Amino acid sequence: MNKATLNLALGAVLIGFAAPLARLIKIDTNWIGFLRCLTAAGILLLLLIIQNKGAFGFLNLLKVRGNKWLVFSGMVFGIDMFVWHHSIVNAGAGISTILGNTQVFYLAFLGATLNGEKLSMRFWTGLSVAIMGIYLLVGDLNVVQFPNYKMGVIYGLITGVVYATFTFCLSKTRSQTHGLGVLGRLFWILLSASFTIGILLIFVGHLPGKWESEFTLYLLCLAIGPQILGWYLITKSLPEVPISIGGLLLLIQPVVATYMGKLWFAEYLDPLQVLGGGLTLAAIFLANAKTP
Repeated sequence: MNKATLNLALGAVLIGFAAPLARLIKIDTNWIGFLRCLTAAGILLLLLIIQNKGAFGFLNLLKVRGNKWLVFSGMVFGIDMFVWHHSIVNAGAGISTILGNTQVFYLAFLGATLNGEKLSMRFWTGLSVAIMGIYLLVGDLNVVQFPNYKMGVIYGLITGVVYATFTFCLSKTRSQTHGLGVLGRLFWILLSASFTIGILLIFVGHLPGKWESEFTLYLLCLAIGPQILGWYLITKSLPEVPISIGGLLLLIQPVVATYMGKLWFAEYLDPLQVLGGGLTLAAIFLANAKTP
């Protein structure tokens, strides 16, 4: 694996902690998505002001060509967060992330049709093994721990479609926005995502619920870890790898989320689901291994 591939894999590991951390914040699920994006955007704003030596230097970011593409990408990401957090509550941190990562199928199709990527037999073999792994990870659809599990699965599958759209948009951000660094691109995406979720919250009309003091620490961990560091690595590396391989590497995320869901919340995980996680990781290694 080259440097970009390794960075992308590390980013996938970091965002794998997003769903478990989100479950620790016991307020309305839609508000978690809104607050994590807004908090991360605020931290990035401070970093960009420091990086650009003051607010006036930061204002130059408003003039960068391609900001509309970033705003659109952020809107898609906001919708992704909205439906994904519904899946987390109704199906669990691990399963929701697994289903969201059905994006790999859609990205392989987009890469082949729009980018002209040639998908090797090694890739298709790895993808087939990954499908088997994901199937095993989903497990029993009648989980007592989650009364609305089936609805959570539906939300998770919708997340996969939206997530694929966002990942494809993200892979094009560097070519669409000349002169803007990774932090700047990520700032625009997260700011746009937070506004999108905020608008959706107005229509849904949900109140956040009672805020406990420990939630602040969890929110900061969620914003700095998965939201900034994780997505920084992905935003930086994704344009440098084929989109089909990028989608496959992101399957590391649901494996991490599933195992963390088991460790942190004692979410139900039978031996076949453990095997499924192992198969998914093996598939990723197979698809990315260099031919001797």
